[in-house]
Amino acid sequence: MIYKIGFSRIVVSALALIVLSGVTIQSAFTQHPKNAKAIELRTELEKSFSRIQRLIKTNCSECHDGDEPEGDIDLSTGKGIDAILKDRKHWELALQAVRSESMPPQKKHDFSKSDRKFVVQWLEKLFYEYDCLARPSAGTVTLRRLNRFEYRNSIRELTGVDYQPAKDFPGDDTGSGFDNLADTLSLPTILLEKYLKAAEEITERAIVDPRSLTLQQTLSAAKFKPCRGSRPVNQNMFLSMSGTITHQVRIPQNGKYQLKVNAVAVHAGPDGVSAEILIDGKPIKKWTIPRRTENSTVDVSVRLPKGTREIGLSFTNDYYNPRAKRSERDRNLIFEPLEISGPERLNSKALPPGHRKIIFQDPAKQKNKRAVAEKILRRFASRAFRRPATQQEIDRLLSLFDMAIKKEKSFELAIRIPLQAILVSPHFLFKVEAPAPKNGKPRRLSQYELATSISFFIWSSTPDTDLLTQAFQSNLDDPKIVRQQIDRLLKDRRSSALVEHFARQWLQLDLFSESQPDPKLFPKFDDKIRSDMLEETRRTIEHVIQNDRSILELLTADYTFLNERLASFYSIDGVKGKKFRKVSLRGTGRGGIMTQGSILTMTSNPNRTSPVKRGVWVMNVIGQEPPPPDPNVMALDDQTELKGTLRERLEQHRRDQRCAICHDRIDPLGFSFENFDAVGRWRTESEGKKVDASAKMPDGSKINGAIDLQKFLATTQQKQFVEAFVEKMLTYATGRTMTEKDRCVIVDIAEKLKKHNYRFSELIKLICESDPFQKRQRFK
Repeated sequence: MIYKIGFSRIVVSALALIVLSGVTIQSAFTQHPKNAKAIELRTELEKSFSRIQRLIKTNCSECHDGDEPEGDIDLSTGKGIDAILKDRKHWELALQAVRSESMPPQKKHDFSKSDRKFVVQWLEKLFYEYDCLARPSAGTVTLRRLNRFEYRNSIRELTGVDYQPAKDFPGDDTGSGFDNLADTLSLPTILLEKYLKAAEEITERAIVDPRSLTLQQTLSAAKFKPCRGSRPVNQNMFLSMSGTITHQVRIPQNGKYQLKVNAVAVHAGPDGVSAEILIDGKPIKKWTIPRRTENSTVDVSVRLPKGTREIGLSFTNDYYNPRAKRSERDRNLIFEPLEISGPERLNSKALPPGHRKIIFQDPAKQKNKRAVAEKILRRFASRAFRRPATQQEIDRLLSLFDMAIKKEKSFELAIRIPLQAILVSPHFLFKVEAPAPKNGKPRRLSQYELATSISFFIWSSTPDTDLLTQAFQSNLDDPKIVRQQIDRLLKDRRSSALVEHFARQWLQLDLFSESQPDPKLFPKFDDKIRSDMLEETRRTIEHVIQNDRSILELLTADYTFLNERLASFYSIDGVKGKKFRKVSLRGTGRGGIMTQGSILTMTSNPNRTSPVKRGVWVMNVIGQEPPPPDPNVMALDDQTELKGTLRERLEQHRRDQRCAICHDRIDPLGFSFENFDAVGRWRTESEGKKVDASAKMPDGSKINGAIDLQKFLATTQQKQFVEAFVEKMLTYATGRTMTEKDRCVIVDIAEKLKKHNYRFSELIKLICESDPFQKRQRFK
């Protein structure tokens, strides 16, 4: 009840914070820039605006003007430059189309290269130079809850407990392809209940009562497993003939234990009564009760390993003479209750790692237990809240400890209660940041907020002691130290979160887990191959990150990682064994992540390849969004009048102008992968004909196969791919969807990255140095 009351108060605070954080004031367009450079650019743009109007009217207005513009993209220019900026999203799509030479259609318009270059340069100057200066913005992020992945990682970092039930938490909603966006991470009631239950289970697993690691027990001999000739007498066991009675005992930890037992002899014959104590069937003590003695108490010290042990008590020298007088006729033995205690010394290594980490002072050796509790709670709360806990917060936690210690018999059980309160605090469950100034000026993140943002970006977990120490010393104001810390975090094994979390969602690999190739058509594809394909992709991306390679290598890599099973599935020779290793792809027709089985399978139908799905996937990777299909056009598989191979049917499908709008851009990308079947295996024939993997790109470039496409994307489409990758990474890093205002930063990062050969570590550093990452702004 103690902590449940505290929890309800915390929940109210959390809900209040969530409600307040959801109030976002929309930005207003600034038409009159005060920046001198912005004014100069505005004048320059206005001078050449008439040419823009003429070119747009001549080449675009026929389809993209009026009440029902094609694709809902209205490119009318009559309202001037400000109207273009206000509808920036659609105009940027137009810029992409003009830049890639997919628009305007070459067959219908005489649009010269100089005209195209002028339009591209004018729009780029408007969006990425003028608008950045006229309307600078750092962006705003609502209060963000930790997602399941971050929660589990943070709990492991704080307590040493890998809390698997986090998988049973309600699914995290996604936005812009990621599940760590503030606007989509709601807090349903069922999740609050699970957080409370989780806090109880985690603290019980992390903090143990030392008494549970010691043994102080009296075992009734009557409850031992009997043997032939034995019978219980009250708490004792009477043995009328030689035999062993046994009992199972749980030994809590390795160490020395004391065993004490009293035996009562019933003498007969010339010798004394002999007995033994056994552990797991092996004698550890033998003794004989002399003729003149009836009672014999034995104390023995023995080292026992942790686990369940079998203790045995044996009567070893039975004697019976029917001719002897009654008092000397039958030798027997009575075992009284056995006492076991230990270990003599409590080994701290027997405590869970989380226990030793959290309770870093032994309360048994301290007189002032409350002072010990304060030190423990201050350190734990400061780590959990990712900034120094305030005295007011510590006092509240200590009040919980004070109430708990009155009820509990041990310090360890009592300290669990305030620890549970910490784990359900909004300061742990959310990335809490100070509000931006009301005057609209951007606020730079505090040292602790920056440390938190960097850690959750790279590790998807709470910052470690080193990073928090740098924040405490105000060292994160120094860009050199920030870069050093980023290098350190990237070298750490925890940076694998970028593979497991960012890359998985960027590549949409969850779709691969859902793919179900037809087992009749592809009998060799099974769960082991599926697992191998995921591992191939994971290792490739991990190699790029850990070796600080160019992000372009994700497209162009002439290597991959295979084991014998997957290599055999791909028909690649020379790979032996179960372990994955780096393998050259030269001469195989493969290269980069796009020709890996995981990607090729998830972009196929269960029974055949899908050039459309593959083409759309490539467009997403290079930041191009295909327009939605015309709802009045039948799907390809429903058009039974179309004949021939899949490629031939698609070409017939494109003859309808309504279909060509999309498919002229999508299909050439997808056709490039036709040498790979629906599960990623190489093929030269399909539907009884030789595979045709040739394609003509919208800009007129001719390619043939995946390797040519790879080169095309890494050269001709390099700018688009890099900017798209930067946008995805920046979205993931900031926990919010990018807006048109962020395009300036995206373009700037991409240009700076080029100077560093697109190295992965440089991308991470440039993102961490950017305004959207380091600043927060409230729009007026």
